Amino acid sequence: ILSFGILIIILALLNILPLPLAYLFGWIINQMNLFIAFIAKQEAFLFKNISFSSWMLFTTYIIIFSLFWLWEKPSVNKIKIVFISILLFQGVLVYEKYQKQISNQFIVFNQSKKNITLIRNGIQTNIFHNLDSNKIKKNYAIHNFIIEKGNLNLKQLPNKNIYKVNNKTILVVDSLGVYNILKPKIDYVILQQSPKINLNRLIAIINPELIIADASNYKSYKLNWKNTCDSLQIDFHDTSVKGAFIMEY
Repeated sequence: ILSFGILIIILALLNILPLPLAYLFGWIINQMNLFIAFIAKQEAFLFKNISFSSWMLFTTYIIIFSLFWLWEKPSVNKIKIVFISILLFQGVLVYEKYQKQISNQFIVFNQSKKNITLIRNGIQTNIFHNLDSNKIKKNYAIHNFIIEKGNLNLKQLPNKNIYKVNNKTILVVDSLGVYNILKPKIDYVILQQSPKINLNRLIAIINPELIIADASNYKSYKLNWKNTCDSLQIDFHDTSVKGAFIMEY
């Protein structure tokens, strides 16, 4: 088709292109496009939502190179190397699946004007959010997280004011700006929905290790909070700048 197309262009430039030949070429291009469109609509040919880690990629390359090496000049030793490379790939799969089942995480996602907090203990995952419950799995951040971590038991819950994670007490201060504290110690503070608070006073009362501001806050507020934290030597995590806050335990 490409060669035919070059011929058509040359004939057209020389003004000697027969009209039937032009129609024939147009018909061939149209048939090709129809065939490509048919293939593109076949869901069976489409692989989606695949998580592929760096180690999986590395061991896959080993399998490909070992198969190519075997194809060039077959031998018993090369067959053994192919099987060893396949076993390496399987070992990576088993190890990564085990790690996903035993790892625990607390995550504050970076979502504009929204709040998504996640606590994962193995495959049991609680999602605290203020989104439409029917759309939470379609949210790009949660969708990508599910693809990466594999089969998870997801439970949706409304946002909380206090989280207890890995011996850490985490306080959430939202637009109401209320933080009456009964707990003796607050380790982290999450600021959401641009609360109108005096951060100096909050830090003096609570003395947290870390202040976290998600993307639901105004930029001007976050800039002031960062300056306050820097002056008081308190760590400040802005998800819009540093990405999602992730604590693994």
